[in-house]
Amino acid sequence: MRISGGTLRGRTVKVPDTDLVRPTQDRVREALFSMLQAVVPGARVLDLFAGSGSLGIEALSRGAKSAVFVEQNPKHARILSNNLKTLGLSARVVVADAFKFSGNGETFDLVFADPPYALAEERGLEELMATMPLEPGGILVAETGAAPSILPSSFSLLKEREYGKTKITIWRKSE
Repeated sequence: MRISGGTLRGRTVKVPDTDLVRPTQDRVREALFSMLQAVVPGARVLDLFAGSGSLGIEALSRGAKSAVFVEQNPKHARILSNNLKTLGLSARVVVADAFKFSGNGETFDLVFADPPYALAEERGLEELMATMPLEPGGILVAETGAAPSILPSSFSLLKEREYGKTKITIWRKSE
């Protein structure tokens, strides 16, 4: 997978060789970061269900201040850590269940949630959104296979886009 913009544009990121990781397609990532171009520079980013880290790495390449990656699978987390090292990026990788990650007192300006589609449908994003460490006024980007159902009232919908079977939804947390 190639980084599509920023200082690392054109560099490659290794993806775990498994069906459990579904990196965001290039055209979807480019469209997403086009929508987020005013938000990313200087942002503190949280990449939940990180997999290869493609979204968080793309954000760092485009000027994000910092990133924390949460990946439950230790093997995938090692590949992600190696990607960061190879690219010369300093970021924290946490091996944990994204639904249980509290941020340990840290909060974020921009959160990416790209869960396995079946898991998102099974557990829903409502649980995740209710507890995520997102600053008031912060942005949540979810990549899912279908529209989320009921959302907490503390979020307002900014944009929704569909790219084949992928749905990108962007919310802002109320201030």
